[in-house]
Amino acid sequence: MTGQSVTDSQIDEMLDSKASDVFYRQLNPISVEGRMAIEDATNRHNEILQIEQSITELQEIFEDIFQLVHQQGELVNNIETHVSGAYEYTNTGNTQLKTAVKHKQSAMRKKLCVITIVIAILLILIIVAVILGVTLTGHGK
Repeated sequence: MTGQSVTDSQIDEMLDSKASDVFYRQLNPISVEGRMAIEDATNRHNEILQIEQSITELQEIFEDIFQLVHQQGELVNNIETHVSGAYEYTNTGNTQLKTAVKHKQSAMRKKLCVITIVIAILLILIIVAVILGVTLTGHGK
């Protein structure tokens, strides 16, 4: 393209086409140095295209990583919510367990009191029955 005036839009169009023959158009290299310069320019253009492709792939990788991190962030938040809920349930369970132990101890004391009262009433009834039996049999003689 030496010796020609080319507009910016034409240059952009040539670069966007990603064709390596951009440097050979309308050029008739006469010398070995000219051919080497064209070959060097072609190699550099191909390297630039490879770099551009690598950058595009790198951008896609970063986008994928961003999506994965975002998804894992949601999972971590869900795990945190479940752990907090489990902690609350455990605390509630501990409180209910302590209350149940107190109720059991209280019920045991009440059972002992009722059993003692029943035994005392039975003893009183036996004593009354014995006294009445002695008194009634003693009057009958």
